[in-house]
Amino acid sequence: MHRFLVVDDSSLSRQVIGDLLRKTWDAEVLFAADGVEALEQLESQGPFDLILSDLQMPNMDGLALLSIVRQRFPKNPFVILTAFGSEEVAVQAISEGAASYIPKQSVKNRLQDVVS
Repeated sequence: MHRFLVVDDSSLSRQVIGDLLRKTWDAEVLFAADGVEALEQLESQGPFDLILSDLQMPNMDGLALLSIVRQRFPKNPFVILTAFGSEEVAVQAISEGAASYIPKQSVKNRLQDVVS
């Protein structure tokens, strides 16, 4: 069974993404509302097949989380999601070690391909 960690400060986004992952991959999905909670999940429940993280969150944003994950959990693939992104943000996320970048408005169309 696949295991995913979805990190987003929006409970609706977490639910939508979690439902898509469960439906497509019959997966176990865990959730965190920010980067701090995500690190706690990684330490207690990791590793995961994939971490999907929002970019803008309180306490610790997605790029800060990505940096820590690359150092402490380097084998965990990481995808950045955001509603406020740009090509510049996508390039920065990829250059800092993200496996991919998905604009939130494209999540339903692109999530399956990116996770595969």
